[in-house]
Amino acid sequence: MLNFIIRRGFQTLIVLILMSFITYMLMGLMPGDPLDIACNANPKCDPKNVVEMKKALGLDRPSHERFFIWAKDALQGDLGFSRTYRKPVTEIIGERLVNTFILGSLAAIISVFIAIPLGIYAGTRPRSKADYGINFLCFLGVSSPSFWLALMLIYVFAVWLQILPAGGVSSIQASAYGFGPMIVDRIVHLILPVTALSALTIAQWLRHTRSSMMDVMSQDYMRTARAKGLSWSQAIKTHGVKNALLPVVTVVALGFSIVFSGAVITETVFSYQGIGKLMYDSILANDYNVAMCAFVISCTAVLMANFVADILYGVLDPRIKLK
Repeated sequence: MLNFIIRRGFQTLIVLILMSFITYMLMGLMPGDPLDIACNANPKCDPKNVVEMKKALGLDRPSHERFFIWAKDALQGDLGFSRTYRKPVTEIIGERLVNTFILGSLAAIISVFIAIPLGIYAGTRPRSKADYGINFLCFLGVSSPSFWLALMLIYVFAVWLQILPAGGVSSIQASAYGFGPMIVDRIVHLILPVTALSALTIAQWLRHTRSSMMDVMSQDYMRTARAKGLSWSQAIKTHGVKNALLPVVTVVALGFSIVFSGAVITETVFSYQGIGKLMYDSILANDYNVAMCAFVISCTAVLMANFVADILYGVLDPRIKLK
């Protein structure tokens, strides 16, 4: 197990470095230089000063040299300075990361507790009325674009019924009323984003769980378990669920990474100040330092999810050897 963890950790590090390097190169190819844009917006700007600033900041060097300088500074805790927000990137990322963690945690937990039990229930009762109803809801969830669902939720609950806020993290005056009301206000603002983010995730995980459970129910060892005297529910709990969850682990683990890395569309539509919204705004504003940091966080979440999934395989099925 230890050798496997060390080897996979080394592979994860190599992939993260390569992905960061490729992304840094691609960002360097984006049209529009931040200093040129700032100079064009200021009529008093002298082009000679821009050339001197590029030289002082190292922007006149080749892209690969700039990447290694950025990586070296990042390893020392210096993530650069945000031109858009006019503050160090570390001061921006911390709060946004907490917001995304809260949103992602709630969406992931709700998705697991709804999708897995319903998937097992539908998989053990194929072609029943309950199975058809659950499948219909799954198709609705998978077929609904996330931006459309988010807009519909805003229209129904914020515009029409006017019972929930249309977006944001919290109300401006929430902190003035004390800790308790502030927590309630944060929860109210999370209802619509969590619902929009969970809908597609629940539909996908539920369909995978149902399909896996149906496949397990047709296996010989399930009939053998019944022949030994186990009841239908005991056979499902003892042999069915554990084997059915094996292929679902990868789907759920990758789903967790997507949720935690920040749903760009959901956060943008609801103006939720998380990593996804930060990445979107930074790319539009050519704020490379912030965009790179947000991307590295997202990429790390995906790689760590794959790593955890590999370990869970060995935990769920002792026959799988992690060598």
